[in-house]
Amino acid sequence: MVEKARGGEQELGGEWANGERLSRRESELLRLIGHGLVSKEIASRLKLSPATVAAYRKSICRKLDLHSTASLALHAAKIYGQPE
Repeated sequence: MVEKARGGEQELGGEWANGERLSRRESELLRLIGHGLVSKEIASRLKLSPATVAAYRKSICRKLDLHSTASLALHAAKIYGQPE
């Protein structure tokens, strides 16, 4: 399944942007963000530190050319939409 997304294509949970593909973990975080989870919930669920989640968010934003937490959340919601 391939679905067009801002900045590239989404393919099986990965997203291409600026010639870079999101890692599996970044795609997982993007999915959880799209389902409405906040950093603390994501950190707990994935057994990561909040600082690690923040680093992943920053990397995702860089790869997708997003410039705010709000734009990241909106982008993720457009792709993954429904909460778990």
